[in-house]
Amino acid sequence: MNFKERGVTVGDLVILLIVIIFSFFIIDKIKEPKTQKQITNLYQLEIQKNISE
Repeated sequence: MNFKERGVTVGDLVILLIVIIFSFFIIDKIKEPKTQKQITNLYQLEIQKNISE
């Protein structure tokens, strides 16, 4: 089968869509701990400010 003449099929688009959605969730999971860590650090800084006052 000559793939250059085949063109893009519905199956190709479905696989591409699955890869895009999968990568979106992986990136979201990677960013979530960083955001949670920033919130925790900010909370700890506020506690230290209140203690030192």
